[in-house]
Amino acid sequence: MALILDISGIGERGKKPELVAGIGGHGIAAGRFINPTGGLITNDGSLLYVSDSGNHRIQVFSLREGRIGTYTAEFGTFGSGEGEFRGPGAIDSDQEGNLYILDVHNQRVQVFSPEHKFLRQWGGFGTRDGQFNMPLNISIDRDGKIVYVLDAYNYRVQAFDTNGRFLFAWGGPGADKNQFVLPFGLVAGVDGNVYVTDSGAHKVKKFDARGTFITEWGRFGSGTGEFYKPKGIAQDGRLRLYVVDFGNHRGQVFDTEGRFISEFGMVDAQPTVK
Repeated sequence: MALILDISGIGERGKKPELVAGIGGHGIAAGRFINPTGGLITNDGSLLYVSDSGNHRIQVFSLREGRIGTYTAEFGTFGSGEGEFRGPGAIDSDQEGNLYILDVHNQRVQVFSPEHKFLRQWGGFGTRDGQFNMPLNISIDRDGKIVYVLDAYNYRVQAFDTNGRFLFAWGGPGADKNQFVLPFGLVAGVDGNVYVTDSGAHKVKKFDARGTFITEWGRFGSGTGEFYKPKGIAQDGRLRLYVVDFGNHRGQVFDTEGRFISEFGMVDAQPTVK
């Protein structure tokens, strides 16, 4: 199931997230999922795209008032051809609304128009520049010019232009500041920096737009500011960072320097439908 939460009040007077809608359930029918792994809200806030990984498709739902969570369309099928998927994952979009989708087990990025027409692709399995070994996350910078891909089992982040031309990369296996034990989450922040969750090291790492290390925070544990396999990460317009603390079954919220703001979990939140 996919959940839509209102997180606008998090960190203010102890407010918790409120459940707006629940979408789906297990299955192969329209509106149902097998292992949903990625999501994207369009720039105008009208649509939600969900990567239905186990069904090898992208499903689209309305977010318009009165139709929140209503299934509207889908595209994709199993395969390795243009517009086909083997386990679609993370999704992002550029300023024109084009969709950049990680086709995880085909080890590539596929790009589609807002009308879901295939436009281009790049990648392939390997260790060379522009190749991938388990691409898990994708994020486009605030100017819409650089596409960052988290290349998990190559222990690096690769950067491309929107046509798929390789620009630069950073990382490598290890515990040093500019290395990763097992990277998972990635966001190119609205503040111009890039944030990576290193699930294997139980840390969040902050880099500038070119991959230069700035700072890191976190360690293994369940206390405030500690993590157990952090995974997803996102940043809102107020520059707050939301980290999915996977092993601790909670979300934690930080400022851009890693100072703890608040935490929330579905059990603690006791969400109510608006």
